[in-house]
Amino acid sequence: MCGLAIIGAQNVGSAAAQSAHASAAKAQNIAALAKSWPTEPNFSFSFSPLAPSRPSRAADAALFDGEDDYSGLPREGAFELVDAYCSGCHSLQIVMQQRASKRRWASLLLWMTEKQNMPPLEEDEAAVLSYLAKHFGAN
Repeated sequence: MCGLAIIGAQNVGSAAAQSAHASAAKAQNIAALAKSWPTEPNFSFSFSPLAPSRPSRAADAALFDGEDDYSGLPREGAFELVDAYCSGCHSLQIVMQQRASKRRWASLLLWMTEKQNMPPLEEDEAAVLSYLAKHFGAN
């Protein structure tokens, strides 16, 4: 019985040593990764907020500016209405990454009004739908 206790104690000690070694190796890996990170943040975007599934183009990158009050919405038509209705609940990037038909946009807006408490569009609906379908329509 005494011999089994000694073997068990050796196994516990061995497991503790392996755990300590794994923790030290993990700490070294984290330190190495941290040293490879840039010291300055990189604010360049590797995706297009207008179509995140495709590589960004210079034209798309020019549209997106984090300091822009409208987050890159094309500046025509009802862009201020889209900002007013949409940005109260979510970012405008969510709007810009969508690709939906006019019918689908109408369905989404109705759902947001009925289920998510978006204010009713009323007389703004036609302008907002036209803007969304033109700039963020299904291609």
